[in-house]
Amino acid sequence: MQKKGVVSSIPALKDTNNQWVLHPKGKADLYVDTFSKKYFLTAETANEYTPLPTSASMPQKELKTLQEKDAQSVIDKLRDDSGTGPDLLPARILKACSEALAKPVLLVTVCILLTGAWPQLWRQHWVAPLFKRKSIYQPDNYRGIHLTAQLSKVVERLLKQLYDPYLSSISAFGPSQFAYTLERGARDALALLVLTWIKALGTGRKVAVYCSDVSGAFDRVRTERLVAKLKKKGLHPKVVAVLASWLQERFAQIVVGGTTSKSMILKNMVFQGTVTGPTLWNLFFEDARHAINECFYKEVVFADDLNAYRIYPSATHNSAIKKSLNNVQSEFHKWGVANQVAFDAAKESQHVLSTSDPEGSTFKLLGVPFDTELSMANAVSELVSSAGWKLKTILRTRRFYTDADLIVFYKAHLLSYLEYRTPAIYHATRVVLSRLDAVQSCFLRDVGVDDVTALVKFHLAPLSTRRDIAMLGLIHRTIRGKGPSQFKDFFWRDPQHHAKLVDPIHALLQDHLSSRGLLWA
Repeated sequence: MQKKGVVSSIPALKDTNNQWVLHPKGKADLYVDTFSKKYFLTAETANEYTPLPTSASMPQKELKTLQEKDAQSVIDKLRDDSGTGPDLLPARILKACSEALAKPVLLVTVCILLTGAWPQLWRQHWVAPLFKRKSIYQPDNYRGIHLTAQLSKVVERLLKQLYDPYLSSISAFGPSQFAYTLERGARDALALLVLTWIKALGTGRKVAVYCSDVSGAFDRVRTERLVAKLKKKGLHPKVVAVLASWLQERFAQIVVGGTTSKSMILKNMVFQGTVTGPTLWNLFFEDARHAINECFYKEVVFADDLNAYRIYPSATHNSAIKKSLNNVQSEFHKWGVANQVAFDAAKESQHVLSTSDPEGSTFKLLGVPFDTELSMANAVSELVSSAGWKLKTILRTRRFYTDADLIVFYKAHLLSYLEYRTPAIYHATRVVLSRLDAVQSCFLRDVGVDDVTALVKFHLAPLSTRRDIAMLGLIHRTIRGKGPSQFKDFFWRDPQHHAKLVDPIHALLQDHLSSRGLLWA
């Protein structure tokens, strides 16, 4: 479909009239028209969630004094492969000149803080289209990756040092936000949900689960309301002034094949691809939990992915649980109306988890499919199927590489993919997990390496052992007082026997490996 001489990583696209767009400039302009339609707010309607809750914490009264070493440290930590923005200044140039640039960057940051004005030069974005799914010829099936000035990101990181410690001290993101926070992640969110649900099902109870889906999360944030929430959180007035200026209208151009599009306006959003954006989204979304808690549900949140649950006695009829689920969804939507947040009804779902009387279809949570009995057979089947073609791709290159190289490729491209789901599938039966364990066993057999050699020479333990190590690591981290505090409800150490206990990971691993004829030093 491409004409000779037209070079672009984006294939030919179809416009709204079903006509083919072949040239980079036309494709870039088509993406502008497509993406611009997504940047809108729902109608503003007042309700009981319109008044903002006031923070019970003391307001931020003092700001840290920034120094040259802080600026140099931020510049030195830039990634060499980070995309260059519209200012055409690569990160590697900044890093090479970090010592000389530290003072000028510090002075610019202090000037921005004193004036409360974000530089106009840094309000320009380049946007690169990234294919998501379905047909590659439809521009709706792409999302934009924003590229901003590297120097802008340096100043944003430097400014974050002024308010991040305060936000952490007051738990400004809420107790159950697992994205963009220290010592928390998606696997922690999965582990907490699964542990809670298994504990409930193990005692014969039912679990009502509501999965929400925010439509265009980062791209639909009312600026005035977000600034009001920043003030309610108690942030220093100078910080609020800078962030309010940072949130003002920006401009973007789509880049396709080295060609830029016409300009489009960016407003009422937290600007994806920026350093400050994720923090501001968490602050904006934090009070959504009040709507969930109003219905006596508990929430686990990962960025804009909010999943709520409530535990019921086993005798509760599913019709009553469904009514409760409808109520919590309706209440959450009220919060959305007050905050001009839209939800994708087609992607929202309700489920009743039970070992004897489940209801609802399989649902995806943080990329992992769950069935209503928590057998996780579907999750493992999907994982094994996806891993199969990835493994074949690696093995097709075997005539070009040594066994050691192939194992390195396996670790880099497949192992992390397999292990992301460990907290969600760890409780599954041996029969279910045996299919997953066979993936690595088949790979090692094909390259001619046995399990012992893989462990001793290549530091590659069996998948079952690696799952045990991962979950023991979760227990160990919790006992040491690190990670999400919610895990303390499941794992603790008896202080009366503290002196008699050995390191739990060392002892359990020793028993586990000894049973397989291996030694743990």
